Amino acid sequence: MATVSGTGFSTQLHPDCLFGSAQDGAVVPATIASSTELRCASPSLGHAAPQMHSGYAYELDELMLGGNATRLRTAVRLSARADPAAGALEAPLPLGAPPLLDFSASWLLLLPSAGAPTAAPRPGAPAHRDDEARVSFRSRPLTRDARGRPKFGGEGAVVGLSVSVSDGGAPLVLEVRLADVTLLSRVLGTALARDTWMRLAVNVTDGQLSVTSDERVLVSALQLPGWAPSRAWQMGIGAHGARAGGRYVSGLRLRSALILGLATVPVRVRMHGALTSNPLNFTFTADAVVSSVTPVSGPMSAPTRLTIRGANFNLGLAVACRFEQGPTLALVPATLVTNVSDAQINCTLGDGAATWQLGSIGVFVALGPQATYGPGTSFLRYPTPTLHALTPVLGVGNSRRL
Repeated sequence: MATVSGTGFSTQLHPDCLFGSAQDGAVVPATIASSTELRCASPSLGHAAPQMHSGYAYELDELMLGGNATRLRTAVRLSARADPAAGALEAPLPLGAPPLLDFSASWLLLLPSAGAPTAAPRPGAPAHRDDEARVSFRSRPLTRDARGRPKFGGEGAVVGLSVSVSDGGAPLVLEVRLADVTLLSRVLGTALARDTWMRLAVNVTDGQLSVTSDERVLVSALQLPGWAPSRAWQMGIGAHGARAGGRYVSGLRLRSALILGLATVPVRVRMHGALTSNPLNFTFTADAVVSSVTPVSGPMSAPTRLTIRGANFNLGLAVACRFEQGPTLALVPATLVTNVSDAQINCTLGDGAATWQLGSIGVFVALGPQATYGPGTSFLRYPTPTLHALTPVLGVGNSRRL
């Protein structure tokens, strides 16, 4: 909640706060506290300044390649001509990124023409099967081959999301799988474009999937039941099966409202359509993100000292542990141990049955005087064991049984 101080605020004027530019900024209603003070909730950076929220653009040397993939000067070749070996690239998530519940991943794909020269298959390689060729997007737990390279090629996605589009001979098919369930298998009306770069995009918003190819909608608002990715999920693009001319990927981008850098936008007050002339500045920062808590459980009868790891724990603001269980909320001062790539703080969850009940307690890291916080994890409170009897109470010294 942002507080704006000034003069001339009146309830009869129904003021709003504008975050960002007048053309594409976010307008939020304001609550008047007095004639010199009003309050308004800050929107996300993606709503306030979409032109500043360009997401994360990957450089070629950041991508880990696996299988039959080759890094070229301006692109990655996922598969060589007439070679059916799978090729893949892995796109690491930016440091501190929480689970990507909502995101848009897009990349440029080039499919050379069907008449492109075709090299002879490798000795011992399977016969050319252009009808099995496909390119796939994966969002799922990271798996690697025996040499430690990513496996995002044509293998099935037992866990996670898989979107694959055939790009060989007809019929061309688009398939969507979540976990081990096929949600959609659709024959495309026309083939993907060749001899030109096209931008493919996979978007997930509010648990619904859409897939586009340039301006062409391939999938729209497909519900993803049980959609709950974790921070262990990674993104990758793979190719499987031989196709004449191979495939080339470039311009990989990731957009998510949860991936923020530092960005400052102007804030104005609007009354009856007229904006104040003098703007104030508001800076968006990254939320503190919890990746793990140790230990994961503790007894009701004793305090538990917690070690919490994650990212963005200290931006020059106060840091505290935020514990939630139903309507119960507590902010506990924390000790910042380190704020490098794997940030760490320590704090203590007190005992007291009057405060906490048995079961799960939400753990978050809060920053600043207004206690803003990002994604967290959970801690389990269990009853302290009580011993009543031991049977038998006597045993032979070399016996291993009671």
